[in-house]
Amino acid sequence: MSALERRDAVIVGGGPAGSTLARALAAAGATVAVLDKRAFPRDKTCAGWITPAVVATLGLDLEAYRRGRVLQPIHGFRVARMGEAPVYNDHGATPVSYGIRRREFDHYLLQRSGAELRTATALGSLERAGGEWLVNGTLRTPLLVGAGGHFCPVAR
Repeated sequence: MSALERRDAVIVGGGPAGSTLARALAAAGATVAVLDKRAFPRDKTCAGWITPAVVATLGLDLEAYRRGRVLQPIHGFRVARMGEAPVYNDHGATPVSYGIRRREFDHYLLQRSGAELRTATALGSLERAGGEWLVNGTLRTPLLVGAGGHFCPVAR
């Protein structure tokens, strides 16, 4: 058996939560590996918009992000109950949100994370030994984070 590679943290799940945590840990000097069973960019059909609060929290440079990616400012919207007149919510020049493609957004966040990326790599085995986690028989880490959403294998 080959020697286990040590990382300060292993994050299972490369979506926005996993990649954002990976970025924060890497910026603090930690060695981080991100595992995701899917290859990126991956198809993801949910959440086709982000708010200005998300942009600020993630420190997104909108001009850099929009180069080659969908970023559609949304300045207002209409809401209505069935059978009633719609109400228009107009935010003027300030966008209330931005339309995005999750395929592009997730890939962008993961690429800028500063972590070692092990995409197309499912969590196959997980053991606890000597106060550390042994992941897939190749990595050892004191910190294992499950960021794989509803079906995250770490929760099992």
